[in-house]
Amino acid sequence: MRRWCVSLADFTQCTTSDGRYASCVDARCDLDYEEMFVPAGPFVMGIDEDESSSGCLPAISARGERIVTLSGYFIDRYEVTNRRFKRCHRVGRCPPGWYDGSVTRPAYLTDPAYDDYPALYFRMTEAQEYCAYEGKRLPSEAEWEKAARGGCEVVPPETCDEQDERVVPWDWPPLDDYPYTCAEANHARYIGESCPNDTDRVGARPAGRSPYGVDDMIGNVDEWTSDCAASYADCPGGCVDPRMPCDPTAPPVYWDVVVRGGSFTCSGHLTHREVYATDGGDETTGFRCVRPMFIESDAASAKGGDGSTTGSRRREGEDDGQRIENRFAFVSRRLVPGMPLAGGERPASTASLSSRPG
Repeated sequence: MRRWCVSLADFTQCTTSDGRYASCVDARCDLDYEEMFVPAGPFVMGIDEDESSSGCLPAISARGERIVTLSGYFIDRYEVTNRRFKRCHRVGRCPPGWYDGSVTRPAYLTDPAYDDYPALYFRMTEAQEYCAYEGKRLPSEAEWEKAARGGCEVVPPETCDEQDERVVPWDWPPLDDYPYTCAEANHARYIGESCPNDTDRVGARPAGRSPYGVDDMIGNVDEWTSDCAASYADCPGGCVDPRMPCDPTAPPVYWDVVVRGGSFTCSGHLTHREVYATDGGDETTGFRCVRPMFIESDAASAKGGDGSTTGSRRREGEDDGQRIENRFAFVSRRLVPGMPLAGGERPASTASLSSRPG
């Protein structure tokens, strides 16, 4: 991990002098591109009962609960912002903005006052391309939900149980003892209180951060995932790093893709699933990107800068991967004040929730 950057805009991962993970941009470790680490292990995904759509588009069911185990990864702390998009355009890697305004602001993308607000109107395939520009990719549904919900190591005991079924990112611990106001999320339910009835600056609501320090997982903008819509009855790969791929034989315009998190126009728990067509990007739609701990294949996206491919090598080798895992408790405690240390050094159990007594 570098605290400084060798080449211009290559988007390799780096660490700042105070130990935060970020991306190398213009030869410096830039916290506008800060990344939060989500450790390998199990988490509870889904919900037992369908929830109200609460103003969102018709939802696809998030029933039922199951234990999903994921590899470690990094996720953007913030939704991709106008600042990041405009830089991509300046260096010739992104087209001009599609629309300038937001719901209440005629000038949004072009007004520097909104540089740190979410970039809007991205179609799913355009969001994929942007993440590839940064050497990353869109999160799977499971990766998005774990980053919002937290793994089973967050709250003792170390086994996956009821305390790991939280439905908003800031509910840890205890379960079902949380506020639900505009201080936690830019959420339509609280328009007229302090929510702006439009997007808001990313990271403006630290009270709503997830257990891993990720901001704005609920509200602000809907966020694209890489998964096509499918029932939770199927869990590919035995619920280990599951993906719901889209049909490669169908043109992307016919894909139905899951978006997560709700927006300023509708409310939703972190389990809430909506389905958009890939060209459904609008004034409520944004995204964030994921960097796997290790490069996944030669087909991984090209980095920015010189456009060279990342290859299939491990990012920094076995020792560095272990060092990242060992640092998780430190990073969580530093970025989310008051969070207890993760529940011990042993991995959490992957026993099924259905095995609980009663």
